[in-house]
Amino acid sequence: MIEHPSCPLCQASNLRAIGSRRYVAPPADRASAAYVNRRLAVLFDLWCPGRSELEVTSLLCDGCGLIIYGPRPSQAELDAKYNVLHGRSAGESPAAAPVAVREATHGARAQEIYRTVASLSGRQLVGLRVLDYGGGSGRLMAPFLQSGCPCDLVDLSNDQIAGVRKVGSTLDDLPAASTYDLIIASHVMEHVADPLAIVRALAAHLQPDGQMFVEVPMEVWGRPPLHPEPVTHVNFFTRTSLRYMLEAAGLRVVRCRYISSVHPLKHGSRFAAIKALAVRAPGAGRPPLPGPGDAEALLSPLPLQRLRSALRYPRAVASSIGYRIRSGLGRR
Repeated sequence: MIEHPSCPLCQASNLRAIGSRRYVAPPADRASAAYVNRRLAVLFDLWCPGRSELEVTSLLCDGCGLIIYGPRPSQAELDAKYNVLHGRSAGESPAAAPVAVREATHGARAQEIYRTVASLSGRQLVGLRVLDYGGGSGRLMAPFLQSGCPCDLVDLSNDQIAGVRKVGSTLDDLPAASTYDLIIASHVMEHVADPLAIVRALAAHLQPDGQMFVEVPMEVWGRPPLHPEPVTHVNFFTRTSLRYMLEAAGLRVVRCRYISSVHPLKHGSRFAAIKALAVRAPGAGRPPLPGPGDAEALLSPLPLQRLRSALRYPRAVASSIGYRIRSGLGRR
């Protein structure tokens, strides 16, 4: 792991510590028993072999507002994680749910993305050539398929829904000449080592009037984002840092906003997310650094902001309170 990481968006090296948490390796007989334990096993068996405890620090970039962990996994370590977890945990979630419930959730997410893109873009989503980056089986493409859109997929999964064509496992597999009217990356950028490089590479496959839709979870609220395991999400965005990433990749942001979203792992629960739509902006220079932006305000929200959040995202707030009760002693 990278002991003293730089910001993957703006390359700043003077990241500010805003909190920490100590993680402990699960007992050997429980390493494959649960979602969190499996990922803690990745942390200690793959990323930190020989260690049984690890102090992880939450780091805020004062340049662009992104929050990451230190130490931070390298690209090779993230690849090793997926080699271990891919296949075992397809469709896995923190709490098991009936197949019908999972399918209903994916259907709701697919419709939500379709409506959001249509609303933000102001165009008819009929017959567009669409690429889903990191979309698993491509289930989020169902509404686009119904609108006559040819849908391609780049993902490690080999189990695609009918009508979706897998064109590669990674972006390196995507033919250079392939271009798209719309590229979707839903709940992907929080998982990757170099999100800016990925967005740049995706932008190169947009048609001149093409659009990119990016959605990430909004996990910066009231406390540093130090989850029960530091393996699944490695980047924590706010609206400021997400906008900066898209602009630094040569895109012009049409809309970028916080919104209630069907959470991909909570079977229909609605959680806060950040959704952005961007278009190509040839010749655009690198944007100025925005500073920590809204990250500091979100880490210490005012009472009125807390009340509004509780009314809009009651399940997320209840989950946060429960998390604090369960794990507060393990975090400083």
